[in-house]
Amino acid sequence: MRNFSLSRLSLALYGGSRDGNDPFFAEEARALGGLIGRHDVLLKYGGSAKGLMGAFARGFVDSARDYKSEAQLYGVMPHKYFFEGDVAALGFKYSLTETMSERKAYFVRDTQAFIVLPGGTGTLDEIFESVEIDNNVKDAEGNRLPVRPLYFLNTRGYYDHMLAQLRHAEKLGFISSHSGLDHFRVEETPAALYERIKKETGI
Repeated sequence: MRNFSLSRLSLALYGGSRDGNDPFFAEEARALGGLIGRHDVLLKYGGSAKGLMGAFARGFVDSARDYKSEAQLYGVMPHKYFFEGDVAALGFKYSLTETMSERKAYFVRDTQAFIVLPGGTGTLDEIFESVEIDNNVKDAEGNRLPVRPLYFLNTRGYYDHMLAQLRHAEKLGFISSHSGLDHFRVEETPAALYERIKKETGI
């Protein structure tokens, strides 16, 4: 797979390959993509031109062109999803992996932060894998390493139930206070999430 320079902020996007039943989800995803695409960032995502990830990607690509930014989009998709994902539709570069695990490993490698849209079981899997990878990691001196933030676009309260369940599990002692859940950044609108990402990452 291609190795990118870390001279620019590297983000990974997690989000649904479906649109959901309400067009508002795709509209909000595309709006957030348009805001992020103004900046010189590298964004790695699932590679599909469909669903919420595709809506975000379209907004991202259009904004990069309109604002003449150096934003770069890179898709990573398992072979089995290549044809149904319409990967070539947006004209960006991509890699194909043999497995989902290989794809997820690419997402987390050399990534400074994660953006999360509404999505299904695949998106949930990516969220929790990212949490576990960063959970209780220490350097050679035993110092706890920083947990990378996950920025949630909580459109129409999509993640409210998940967050409530995690708080419940933490209260009952099944999730430690060092699990990284306090690094979830949750906002209801693209504008609010964008402002938070911009403030905290310096894009």
